[in-house]
Amino acid sequence: MPLRELQYPTEPYSKVNRHKERADYSLETIHQIVNSCPILHVSFQTPDSPFPAVLPMIGKMGSFSRPSADLGEVLDLYLHG
Repeated sequence: MPLRELQYPTEPYSKVNRHKERADYSLETIHQIVNSCPILHVSFQTPDSPFPAVLPMIGKMGSFSRPSADLGEVLDLYLHG
């Protein structure tokens, strides 16, 4: 377990605007949510379209170089679509 709780940075594109009091940016909470969802909806903006593209994918947080890493540590996101 890490000595202190790490958090994702709050950038303008990743900041919660509605119900700010319910927002949680801690790595452990976000990694638990990603690992508990059977399907992740990944969204991205293409330059030639005014609407975002949304793709359903399977995803997990983890690390091949550190298989025993805790959910509160920095992990990689593995996606398969």
